[in-house]
Amino acid sequence: MNYSLIENFGIKIDGVYKIKSGIAIGVIFSEDSSSIIMVYTKGDIIGIDKFYYNIGIIDYYGLDDFEYEIIQDTDFFSQLKNENESDKFEKMLKNQMLELLAFSNEKKEKVFYFCLKKIKMNSGKIKGIPKQFIDELKIDMGIENLINEEKIELVDDVYKIKQ
Repeated sequence: MNYSLIENFGIKIDGVYKIKSGIAIGVIFSEDSSSIIMVYTKGDIIGIDKFYYNIGIIDYYGLDDFEYEIIQDTDFFSQLKNENESDKFEKMLKNQMLELLAFSNEKKEKVFYFCLKKIKMNSGKIKGIPKQFIDELKIDMGIENLINEEKIELVDDVYKIKQ
């Protein structure tokens, strides 16, 4: 399974990304490790974190056959003037914030497990997260604990929900 960097923090772009197909993963980095914070699916808009500090703080990675379109900031704000588009964006943003709040005090293992469940539910082809991705980005999500608890498994170098 392939993955690629879509946008990394520290790059100021004039636009946001709307997912047309596939799965994207948001990763944040600290001095010691990195963590997956959210899984994004078709229709989600990513890159909005840049509006908070005028620079992105999340790195976004697309898994496998990931497709997106760039919406320039001016076009994005114009679209939000349309009530239907504004309602869709508000619903998406509300769902994302609820996910982040729900897991803000949870252990990393629970967040990782939820991310795997979301991938499984929202993708026919993609069933998990590649081990190479986890290793390369030094993601620390308590994966060994989940394997020991038999909640997830490593199959063909991909972490998946245990069947």
